Amino acid sequence: MGARANYTYPLTSHASTTDDCPMTDNQDLARWVDRARRMAEYRAEASDFVRRAAAAMLPAVESDVELVCRLWVAADERDVPICEALTMFDEALFDTPGDLEITRGAEPRPSPDDEDRLLYVCSWTLRREDGRAVSVALAADRFTDAMTFEVLDPVGMATSVPSPEGFGANELYEALSLAFFTMRGPPQVDIIA
Repeated sequence: MGARANYTYPLTSHASTTDDCPMTDNQDLARWVDRARRMAEYRAEASDFVRRAAAAMLPAVESDVELVCRLWVAADERDVPICEALTMFDEALFDTPGDLEITRGAEPRPSPDDEDRLLYVCSWTLRREDGRAVSVALAADRFTDAMTFEVLDPVGMATSVPSPEGFGANELYEALSLAFFTMRGPPQVDIIA
C-alpha cells in the first residue's frame, strides 16, 4: 500500500493570494457561488412559504424549500430585464401607463397522472385599465425538478422562452412583442368564412 499525502488548504480571506490554493478568474464559478449564497439567504423565508402553501393547498416536501430558493434566485436574476421590457412595451404602445404587478406564489396544477401537484410560480404582469394583461411566468415543478419560463398574452396563449438557466433575452422580447401586439389591437373577432 502506498503512502498517502494529505493536503489542507486554509480557508481565509487571503487564500486567493497564497500559493497554497491558487484561484482562477472564473466568472462562471463566481456566479454559482453567488447563487448558493443567495439561496442560503432565502432558506428561512422559503421554508416558511412552503409550510404556508402546503397548509393552504397541497402537501409539500422538504426538498420544495430548495426548489423555491432556486426559483426565487432565478426570478431575482430576471427581474430587471423583465420589468424594463414590460414597461418599455407599455410606454411605446399606450398613452397611459398600465399597472405592473410582481408576485411569488404557489398554485395547484393537474399532473399527467391526474393528481394535483403544487407548482411554485413567480410572475410579472402588466395590466391595462380594461383588464387585458401580458404576463411573464417563471414556474418550478417539484415532480420534474424543472423550471418553465413563458409569456402569456391577453387571450391566454403561452409562448415558451428558453430555459431559465440559459435566459434568452431576445426570445423573451420577441414573445413580449407579439403579446403586446395582441393587447394593442382590437378585441379578437370571430372570422366567418
